[in-house]
Amino acid sequence: LLARAQWLAGRVRLVDGEAKAAERELRRALVMAQRAGDAPLSAAVETELVYAVSRDRDRAREAEDLAAEAAGMIAALGDPPLLRARLWSHHASALAHAPDGDHDEAVRLHERAVEALRGELGPQHPAVIVEIGNLGAALNYADRPADAEARLREAIEAARSVWGEEHPRHALLLGTLGLARMRQGDRRGAEEQLRRSLEIREATLGSEHAQVDDARYNLASALRREERHAEALPLLERGLADTLRRLGPDDARLGPWWVATGESALAVGDRPRAREALAAALRRFERTGASAADYARVRLALARAWVDEDPARARILAELARADAEAAGGEHRIEEIDAFLAGR
Repeated sequence: LLARAQWLAGRVRLVDGEAKAAERELRRALVMAQRAGDAPLSAAVETELVYAVSRDRDRAREAEDLAAEAAGMIAALGDPPLLRARLWSHHASALAHAPDGDHDEAVRLHERAVEALRGELGPQHPAVIVEIGNLGAALNYADRPADAEARLREAIEAARSVWGEEHPRHALLLGTLGLARMRQGDRRGAEEQLRRSLEIREATLGSEHAQVDDARYNLASALRREERHAEALPLLERGLADTLRRLGPDDARLGPWWVATGESALAVGDRPRAREALAAALRRFERTGASAADYARVRLALARAWVDEDPARARILAELARADAEAAGGEHRIEEIDAFLAGR
């Protein structure tokens, strides 16, 4: 019973966006279940660990290994379909979030999970609706936003009939639909869906919930695409403050928050804040790793933030950014950096 309680506590933590706390609960549950010889519970816990670990993109290989272990445990139980579908879903999410994720395979696994759940539970079951939403997110990652929108609208219609309009599950689907609209160039439609998603999440979950901060980031991203940085910056600052408080200063997931905040601060002319945020992003990259393209992007932005106050530092940063861009093979970024250097 204690092992099962720990497992359920871990699942609640995952829903609340607390991946590290969830992992601690789940690892304790796994030890207890294994000591008790409870193979079904051990397999269920290992399956949830796949998702918890995959929230950290730098642990993609570890999540893959856990998925392989869980698959073996599930096979030994006779391949129960609901647990197998849950593993397919979590494994797909791990693939989609990995730095070099196999997005086509992620889509395939989510499709298998949808069909398995639909066959076992029926088309209107909450688990089926959630998984169709997961499939929509994977299709977005796979650069198939039109396909994502079709599946998401199917899920949204079902969600409204099951949960109603004012429910966080419905809000999550609206947010994913907003991202699909944004990828298709429908900026007005994207903003409408993303704002509605944020409104529902704030009303139902409270202003400091992790899902609310996700919605803030997504809406800010849409606004930034339209160069509406003055509107995006308050959303980013609030979400960054909440995320710092929730995760601590060393979590890899802070990187995108720092980058977006720094770039938008620079765009509105707040260079001191831009320097602070972009320097924090670089420190995070040095601790947790980042691609050469990310280094080039942040170093160039930081060079622009320093250009008036410290031209020598700005030039060094730009030259480092150029080397990063060459390593990344980013011709457009190289041209951008060369233009910056030529103007100095």
